Amino acid sequence: MSKKVKIDKEDRSSKTQVVRNDAEQRLAIRVEYVGIIAVICLIAGVLIGNTIISGSGSGASIQSQAAEFIEIGNAAYDAGAHKAAALAYEKALKIDPDNPDVLTDAGTMYLRSGQVDTAIGYFRKAIAAAPNHVNSRFNLGIALMSGKKDYIGAADAFRECLRISPNSQLAAAAKAHLEGIEKHLSTTDARR
Repeated sequence: MSKKVKIDKEDRSSKTQVVRNDAEQRLAIRVEYVGIIAVICLIAGVLIGNTIISGSGSGASIQSQAAEFIEIGNAAYDAGAHKAAALAYEKALKIDPDNPDVLTDAGTMYLRSGQVDTAIGYFRKAIAAAPNHVNSRFNLGIALMSGKKDYIGAADAFRECLRISPNSQLAAAAKAHLEGIEKHLSTTDARR
């Protein structure tokens, strides 16, 4: 009898875990949709507010409009609503297309959603706009390394991070990634 009770408890435990995992997935999807809806409402509010302001003669500066979209994107990012964050960053980039911080943030959102080529494009645009932008070079290295398995390109990006800002926190991480890549490449070459 005790054996049957144990089996029943284990069976209930595994069923409870399946139900819990399913509920967590549904909650994650709801959070993403709520985040997207919130960002759309915020964007609409910004657009309507700026139209009203500009219609009244005082006018909102273009930079303040971009800053509002960046703020919305950052809030969506913090909430885990990556699609909504990317949408807000895209709106900011329509206003300020060469902002390396926003280009990098948008690239990060695309990388997190699995759109590696799009992310790499944004990181490269950020580097073109600001060649010494360490964050974009670091993120380019991550995208090339993890998303494309382009270890040589990633190593180049990490080396540039070290050259541009050798004492930054990102430089320490870039150095660690670079050492890992060099080790990987040396073991790959040794197998040939």
